[in-house]
Amino acid sequence: MSSEDGIDALEDAFQRTPRCAVHPEREARRSPCERCGNYACEPCFERPDETLCAACRERVGEGVAWEREDLGGPSTRLWETVKQMLPAPYATYERLGEGEGLPSAIYFAFLVNVASYGAPFVLCAPCILLALGTINTDNPDTPRTAVVLATCVVTFAIPLVIAAFGLVGSLFQSLVYHLAAVVAGGTASFVSSLRACLYLQVTAPIAAVVWLLGRIPLFGIVLTLLWYTASLVWQTFALAGHAKGMHRIDSQRAWLVAAVPAIVLVAVFIGMFVLFFGLIFALLAGDPSFLEDVD
Repeated sequence: MSSEDGIDALEDAFQRTPRCAVHPEREARRSPCERCGNYACEPCFERPDETLCAACRERVGEGVAWEREDLGGPSTRLWETVKQMLPAPYATYERLGEGEGLPSAIYFAFLVNVASYGAPFVLCAPCILLALGTINTDNPDTPRTAVVLATCVVTFAIPLVIAAFGLVGSLFQSLVYHLAAVVAGGTASFVSSLRACLYLQVTAPIAAVVWLLGRIPLFGIVLTLLWYTASLVWQTFALAGHAKGMHRIDSQRAWLVAAVPAIVLVAVFIGMFVLFFGLIFALLAGDPSFLEDVD
C-alpha cells in the first residue's frame, strides 16, 4: 500500500462515524462517555444533555436524594438523603458521582447542621431563658427585654456557628483525604473529594441527639465517646466507597486512603490532649500555687 493510500485510510477512519460499544449496529455520538471513554448511541445516553453511558450511569447511580428536585422541597430531600446515606455509606458513596457539583453540597452541609442543632436549641430555649433570667442587669426597667433578646441570639446563632464549623471541618477533612487519594493514584478532582466530605455531614441529626443526651452525667460521656468512634468508622466506610468508585483506586488501597482522615483526627485529638496536660504539669512544676487563683 502506498503512502497516499495510507493517508486516505486514516482520513476515512477519522471521518467515519463511531459505533456504539454496546450496540455496534448503531451510530454513536461523536463525544464519548466522560467516565469510561466508550462511545455510545443516543438511547444509551437517554437524554441529550447526558454525559454518562448506560453502564456508567448504572454504576454511578442517580446521585444523592438531595439533588433530586422531583422528591420535593429541601426538607423532604434532606430527610430522604439521611435515610439513603446512613444505612449504606459504602454503596452510596461508590455511586456518588459528580452530581450538581459543589454549591449544592455546601448548601446541604450547612442546612443539615442548622436543622439538626437548631431543634435542640429551640427545645432548650426555656432553660436558657431561665438561666439568663438569673443574671442581674444594670437597667432594672428593661431586664426582661434583654433576657429575651439574649435567649434569641443564643438559640439561633449557635446552630449557625456549628454549621460554619462543620464546613471548615469538611474542608480540612477533604484536604487530608484528597492528598491520601492522590498519593494512592486517585484520579478524581479535589472538588469531588470536597463534595464527598461535605455530604459526610449527613450524620449531624444523630450527632445533635448525642450532644443533647451528652448533658447527662457519666452516661453522656460514654455515649459521646461511643458515637464519635462509630462516626469515624461510618465515615471510613463512606470514603472507601468514594475512593473506589470515583478515584478509581482498588479496594485494598481504598480502605487505607479512607482511614487516613480518621487517623489524622485521632492523632490531632491525642496531640491536643497531651499538649494541654503537658502545659498544666509544666505550670505546676514552675509555680504549684497557680491553681489557687482558678475558680
